[in-house]
Amino acid sequence: MKEAITKGEITPSMWSSFLLELTPEEMVETMLRYGYRATELSDEHAKVLLQRGDPDVQGAGFRRFCNERGFSVPQGHLWLHCDLSVGGPAEKSSLGKTFDRWFRLFSAVGLEQAVLHPASPSRNAAYFSNREAWENTVENLSMLLELSAGMPFTLCLENLPASFRNLAELERLISAIPGGSRFGICLDTGHLALNHGDCAAFIRAAGPR
Repeated sequence: MKEAITKGEITPSMWSSFLLELTPEEMVETMLRYGYRATELSDEHAKVLLQRGDPDVQGAGFRRFCNERGFSVPQGHLWLHCDLSVGGPAEKSSLGKTFDRWFRLFSAVGLEQAVLHPASPSRNAAYFSNREAWENTVENLSMLLELSAGMPFTLCLENLPASFRNLAELERLISAIPGGSRFGICLDTGHLALNHGDCAAFIRAAGPR
């Protein structure tokens, strides 16, 4: 087994989506070949693992593969284009079942952070003007927060280009969710730049989250 990255160590890494045409294993080997020892597991590569079968088994197998090569996967991106504003018992039940598989996979891989877009790209800024979309999003995020309870990772909400664009908007959402203080925050520097935000100020204000 090769030496793994030490917790707290700062090391260059990239989102595995840059190599989305490769299998998860080929992605790891390619990253290592070019000197990268860590990645954020992309939505695309996570879906490949989920399509192979049981998320616990597939996640554990991928974790062993990475550990044997000294490769770290501290963070992963959950279902990228999910719509958390859906309402109705059937839709919410389906959402919960889908995320249960994602959470089990991420737990088995051993991730420390699981990143989630709080809004669907098709909704854009409608969350602050559409009461139903807002309430459904709050309810669904509350459900996912409870579903992730006991998992080894922190569920992190990401700032987006057109909705929940900055820390204030993310905090407004988080404060509306019972137990929302358990959410972490993922800063997407590119998204913040599109909104002319200050990354350093965002980090300082977000603090330990």
